[in-house]
Amino acid sequence: MYVGTSRGINIICNDSILSFPLPAPPNAKQIIQSITNDKEKNIWVATLDVGVFKISKDTIVNYGSAEGMGVDGAFATTEDREGNIWLATDGAGAAKLGMQTFTSLRAQNGLPSEMILSMCKTKKKQWWFGHDNGATFFDGNKF
Repeated sequence: MYVGTSRGINIICNDSILSFPLPAPPNAKQIIQSITNDKEKNIWVATLDVGVFKISKDTIVNYGSAEGMGVDGAFATTEDREGNIWLATDGAGAAKLGMQTFTSLRAQNGLPSEMILSMCKTKKKQWWFGHDNGATFFDGNKF
């Protein structure tokens, strides 16, 4: 089990706790919003102030505004059937990471808010985005 803390992640296994700090600037709060796994067993950690971390067996990669995410805060991550990672960002809409490149759904695409708090993909490859103004349905082409 993974538990997010202000100092990183605690991994609880067989009555043991392993503390796993995330690499971040010294003044960063590392406020962890969610922890998920993908099909390849990578761990994705969404933080409110230092971006999203992808933790794999041998590496840790940090994604934020400098890498094209749009902002340094995210509330949640999820993986779609194609293996793309979607990020519910704190001010840059819904960002899709595929092949190390970000594509975003934002206000100019018809999204009513760019503060995405949660998201869910349906079996028909459609999306629901929860945001600070309610919830919005996306059919894959339009809102």
